[in-house]
Amino acid sequence: MKKCLGIILLLMNINLLAENSYDDVYKLFEQEKYKEAIKMAKPIAEAGDEESQFMLGWLYENGKGVEENFDEAFKWYSKAANLGYLKAEYKMGIFYENGYSIQQDGKKAFEWFMKAAEKDDAAAQYFVGWHYQAGTLGEVDQKKAFEWYHKSAMAGDQDSQYELALCYNNGTCAEKDQFKAANWYLRSANQGNRSAQNNLGSAYAEGRGVIQSEELAFKFQKLAADQDNATALDNIGWRYLEGKGVEKNCRKAIEVYEKAIALGNTSSINDLGLVYDAEHGECQDYEKANEYFKKGVEADDMYAMSNLASNYYYGEGIEENFALAFKYWKLAADKGHASSQLNIADMYLLGEHVKRSKVKAFEWMSKSAEQGYSKAEYLLAQYYKKGVGTKRNPVMYKEWLQKAADNDYQEAIDELSGL
Repeated sequence: MKKCLGIILLLMNINLLAENSYDDVYKLFEQEKYKEAIKMAKPIAEAGDEESQFMLGWLYENGKGVEENFDEAFKWYSKAANLGYLKAEYKMGIFYENGYSIQQDGKKAFEWFMKAAEKDDAAAQYFVGWHYQAGTLGEVDQKKAFEWYHKSAMAGDQDSQYELALCYNNGTCAEKDQFKAANWYLRSANQGNRSAQNNLGSAYAEGRGVIQSEELAFKFQKLAADQDNATALDNIGWRYLEGKGVEKNCRKAIEVYEKAIALGNTSSINDLGLVYDAEHGECQDYEKANEYFKKGVEADDMYAMSNLASNYYYGEGIEENFALAFKYWKLAADKGHASSQLNIADMYLLGEHVKRSKVKAFEWMSKSAEQGYSKAEYLLAQYYKKGVGTKRNPVMYKEWLQKAADNDYQEAIDELSGL
């Protein structure tokens, strides 16, 4: 009797499979009847249908019609991938890449991505290129990275198009070529890649590979900013503030910078402080400026340190305090901020708050000048000319004077012409 019942149940399952197919499952999926889709898909998937297996993996991964369950998703993706189903092979790469349900394993991720990439999956080709460029499997291989990025980019993958642009822009996996970089940025940007949009905006601002245009710079960076790209928001804030490619509007700049800060861009904290600083008319508010500069200091931003120091030194919106000016300039100077290094040199030279020391003044002025800061280059030339903190040295005087002139420092140009 039990044997007969088993045969009957088997025949019922066979009939059920005969009646339903993946096409029926997909119709339910399109109608967003996910619970029904899962119920119908399971027996078909268990019978070895790779498309149904993949569908179940996707539904479990995304919590559609069932509670999100990466373990179940991995189980079904694995079944489909082991049958050679392309989409599942890519998903296996993603799961191993990110450690979803299983231990993160870059080598296994690469192996699955390669399986899919060799079947011309553009997204998988991007990851293969990325692994070669990152050197996650051993040595970096820029040539292979370029090959896979290029295959993927030609197939229309926006991430690979962006990576190719970076290769040409930076001269990493390809010879530096700003025209080609701009071209690939544009292809990626036209597909909505926000990083490409922001970088293309920068290319237009600087005239790199394209005809310089502040208006187009604003256009593309605004597209990226509208997608919550924090760097682009910071750039757009500056454009509203300075009227670059758009009409000046400090209120808009404040709005944009606040959004960038909310998205975690710490450099925007200092930039928002600058909006409230003295130079920007209707939005001027020294107290708010210092408030944001202090927040920037907490975020370890050397520019905020320098700006807060300046306001302490000149008493802008805060009580004049040379000790605190020195403190914050020194913090910024230790981080390599060139103008702060110059200011520390001046304070040592004049003995403001600190014991006067021409030697230390010379040391800090040298640090600033060595970074290519033209004013420091000119002043260091004067130190060598007059023997401030060092021996007089006519050769070094002329050398640093020339460097300052080459950097378009007018006083150096005038002084050189009179020699």
